[in-house]
Amino acid sequence: MSLVESAIARLRAALPAEVRVEGALELTRVTGPGGVQPRGVSAYVVPSGIVGTGRVELVGTFDQHLDRLLTVIVAFVSGNAAPLPQLDRIEDVLDGVIRALIGWLPAGATSAMGLRRCTPIAAAPGITAYEITLSAGHELRIAT
Repeated sequence: MSLVESAIARLRAALPAEVRVEGALELTRVTGPGGVQPRGVSAYVVPSGIVGTGRVELVGTFDQHLDRLLTVIVAFVSGNAAPLPQLDRIEDVLDGVIRALIGWLPAGATSAMGLRRCTPIAAAPGITAYEITLSAGHELRIAT
């Protein structure tokens, strides 16, 4: 199971049933041309890159330490400019996402998932959205 699939499974198990949890494909469907955001609360899990964090060169091997980044976009959608009743629960939902993922050791990782940032992002009228970025350490070893 991929990092994204595993994170989706963890979030579905940890968050209330009314929070829809989907992957990158669904995010592109709802944000692309003609896409419509479903009303309520949705969390979209997307891989968001790899960052080199250090390296070790020894005779015969090269070790590259990496952080695999994972982003969860949480969208609160009312469908119009009126605020959602769920907006008073923003912190609860954001905390639920963070608690479900921090400290988790994904398959193949060398260090547990940790929070990088949680920030509001620009969205259309009637949508309040946050970007939660996390990372887990990995190691790439190459024989030279």
